[in-house]
Amino acid sequence: MSTLPNLNLARKWRPQSFDQVIGQDISVRMLKNGLFLSKFFPVYLFAGQRGCGKTTTARIFAAAVNCAQLPEFQQNPSQPIPCLTCTSCTSMSAGNHPDFIEIDAASHTGVDNVRQIIESSSYMPLAGKKKIYLIDEAHMLSKAAFNAFLKILEEPPASVIFVLATTEVPKIPATVLSRCFQLSFPAISSPELKNHLKQICLNERVAIDDSALDLILNETEGSARDAINLLERVRFSNSAVAPRAMSDTQEVTEKTVLTVLGKISIGELITLFDLVIDQKAAQALAHLQVIEFEQRSAQILWDMIINLGRTLIWIKYGITTLGPNLQSSKTELTALAAKCSLNRLNSMLNLLWASEELFLRTNKKHIFLEMTLLQICQQVNVADLDDLIRQCQTEAIGLPISSNPQVQEQPAPTYNATAIASAPSRAVMTPPAPQPLPQPEISGLWGEFIKEVATLNDQLLHTILMQAAFAKVDEQKQLVIIALSANSAFFKDKIDATSALWLPALTKVFGPVKGFFFAPSPATALKPITPPPYQAPPMQPAPPRPAPTPLQGARPPFVKNDSWQSPSKSYEFLYIKDPAQWPKASLILKYFPGKIRKIKALDGI
Repeated sequence: MSTLPNLNLARKWRPQSFDQVIGQDISVRMLKNGLFLSKFFPVYLFAGQRGCGKTTTARIFAAAVNCAQLPEFQQNPSQPIPCLTCTSCTSMSAGNHPDFIEIDAASHTGVDNVRQIIESSSYMPLAGKKKIYLIDEAHMLSKAAFNAFLKILEEPPASVIFVLATTEVPKIPATVLSRCFQLSFPAISSPELKNHLKQICLNERVAIDDSALDLILNETEGSARDAINLLERVRFSNSAVAPRAMSDTQEVTEKTVLTVLGKISIGELITLFDLVIDQKAAQALAHLQVIEFEQRSAQILWDMIINLGRTLIWIKYGITTLGPNLQSSKTELTALAAKCSLNRLNSMLNLLWASEELFLRTNKKHIFLEMTLLQICQQVNVADLDDLIRQCQTEAIGLPISSNPQVQEQPAPTYNATAIASAPSRAVMTPPAPQPLPQPEISGLWGEFIKEVATLNDQLLHTILMQAAFAKVDEQKQLVIIALSANSAFFKDKIDATSALWLPALTKVFGPVKGFFFAPSPATALKPITPPPYQAPPMQPAPPRPAPTPLQGARPPFVKNDSWQSPSKSYEFLYIKDPAQWPKASLILKYFPGKIRKIKALDGI
């Protein structure tokens, strides 16, 4: 904690020693062991996300290196380091130590800046044992600056230590990384950061709820600086606190944090999601007015809806450990997840992701989000619709999709072959008008149950159960065993999602039973049609060759056996009847169809 007045909370509560650093135990231990053994590396690289303590730890390390109590610490490691009382530590706290040079690489990116560092590093320290250069945001240095830095990073003067701090390790060249001693600064865990915020609130006289702290932690993603800054924003947003009463205890509630963040509570979000799933568009619009939808951040609400859909999918897959801000609403979330299938949730999320690019580009984000929610209310699940269309097409071509033997196949369409053959032009085959599908006659207890389901005002559920085949009742397990059409996963999800509708009717007909057991239905598939073996038409004798006509000009007429002669050569076509006698010629004709001419020079030429 700093003693300087008029500082914001993030600077006021910045750690001054290793013992005050939270959430970075491994990195702190490595630095303290190096101090204890007096082993210093020429170049350190502190890498990690924003606000997790990289720059602060580098300053503490620089103070410890030149601390007057370092020899005592090397004799007794339990002694705090840095001591914060010697002249060097006091100068570091005041920010005017002559041997500590902090450089912002974002504003000193060029080769000239690196040359100045190289030149000044050749001078001896003025007050301490080591001269320490802290280069913050080191990834902002240009490629030429890094190349100029390589030689001195590899062999710096014995009295110089370089500390590079960055949030973007991939932007650091590999040649620089290989010369550094790397320390990782991960995100601070929620319990440690929560205890740290409680300690700050206790000292700053701020009363805060645990739910409000959980919201702050969830928003800042393990960054101590972001969490403290958000706490201060919430602290000053309380309109009931007058400037003259700032010394009094201030109360921060979950509602205050939600107002500052532009969010709605989990309970309000669950109510909105429930209305959308039930396709109650008018009530969803009324709920948006209740939660003051226009005053909230549309981008944040969009993200909250997507995260809630993801949480419901987790619950459908049996995940029991939720985030700290969702664990208290686990019962409501479980009940909400039971109302919709996985296909329904995936379809909703796909619609949101498909519309996200337009949402980010529009200036009317609230209206766009409102229209998207209404579209979800009217949404037909694409995956479920494809499944239904596939089943209908299967029925239309006559496949028995149900294992119920009373469902008969439709006759295949026939065509008038005589009319087609007599048509003078291209024939158009017109199938007969489709006949209505016969409905199975279901009797017995299962038929009584189907009649009860027909009164539930859910046509899709009624159709699914009509296509199912009843097997038996397992009295020991209190289950009704049925086989669904084509073992459809969509049908199972639909039955599970509407258990509250059909279970009273099931117990009314079959007695004390717990539900259904889905047995695999027998495979139903078309038998492959084996075409008759192909029979080649009988070979017809080739028509006789026409007699060759005399050629006009220099070429003489053809002679007997497809041969003719010129004044210098004799030509004769070969007709191969026995491939074994002419193997090479047969091989050539196999790949290059045509005729082969036999050429013979005449005597005396």
